Amino acid sequence: MKSQKLTFIAAAIGVIAIAAIACGSEPVASDQSSDVAPPAGIEDRIPVEPDGGIGDGALPPVDDNQGIAVGETSPATPDEASPSDPDFDRDAPHTDDIVIDGPKLEPVDVALPEVVCEMTLADQMPIEFHFGSDPVPTGFDGINGGGCMFPEDIESVTVTLHGLDGSGPSHTAIWTLPEPTSQVSFPLPKDLIAMETRAFLSPGQYERTLTATGVSGKSYDVANASGALMEVTLLAPEGTEEPEAPVVAQPICMTTLAVQAPIEFFYGSGPVPTGFDGVNVANCTFGEEIERVEVTLTAIASGHVHTENFSFEATAQVSFPLPEDTLSFGTMEMLEPGKYERVITAYGVNGGEYNINELGALSEVTILEPGA
Repeated sequence: MKSQKLTFIAAAIGVIAIAAIACGSEPVASDQSSDVAPPAGIEDRIPVEPDGGIGDGALPPVDDNQGIAVGETSPATPDEASPSDPDFDRDAPHTDDIVIDGPKLEPVDVALPEVVCEMTLADQMPIEFHFGSDPVPTGFDGINGGGCMFPEDIESVTVTLHGLDGSGPSHTAIWTLPEPTSQVSFPLPKDLIAMETRAFLSPGQYERTLTATGVSGKSYDVANASGALMEVTLLAPEGTEEPEAPVVAQPICMTTLAVQAPIEFFYGSGPVPTGFDGVNVANCTFGEEIERVEVTLTAIASGHVHTENFSFEATAQVSFPLPEDTLSFGTMEMLEPGKYERVITAYGVNGGEYNINELGALSEVTILEPGA
């Protein structure tokens, strides 16, 4: 009877063990080693939950694709055509924005030349023209024509002439183009009317500036940009000869050969002395006609000045001293006796001034005491 109870208990335990294995429960680990391998895949298997593996004790998967599951590809947007797309253009510039760390780089503008001019290749010729009968020249030189490309439309061209010596008036001519254009040919058409200043220019050499004004009001230096000549020659009126520069020759004076003597005189009783000295006579020949002689006396002690002007018929040959009946006009003052510095100056009809003292006339005279 007792043995039957033990047999029943053992059988019951075996049934419970088999039921446990069938229900998936994990067997209890044993400290004893065994050569029998466990069923394949049981020890490494992780239960997969219906919610994708996020359950008790499970870690969420790492999202390196910003919400895109492993093994999937992001859908292409309309602006991101792939090379396999029939609308994909391999030669088209890449326009996607690239985000980088640091400040945003602004595009750099490449500076282009303001004026580009081309001209024919013949040798340059000087510019010569007749003011009044020929228009003020707008060409690059006397033979070549050219054209210039501007960064904006040009509405007018200005030429200014300045005398090289800086004297005399300047002249300005302004041409308004029929319509604004960025391409201008030089010289300008002959029938294009210009607004000009009314300055009269004499023949000679002139510096020329050539500028173009755009619709924005900006001016462009065409001469420097194109290599146009910056100097022009204004000719004498047609049918006339070039005027010769007046030749002003220094006067030549011939004097007698006696030794010079001091000049002494009584003021009021005799004329102011106009001779070279107290004894010699001089005959002078000038390069132009002389119309008056001026004598200035300056008191050495007091600095008082007396002036006398002698007028006569214009002549290129003058003798000193002047004739005693020569008409004169002098300042009205009484001159005290003493030493005076004397200056004799001859004035020509063409504006020439000649210092007779430099020709040998004495520079000092003496006024005597009355009754001496």
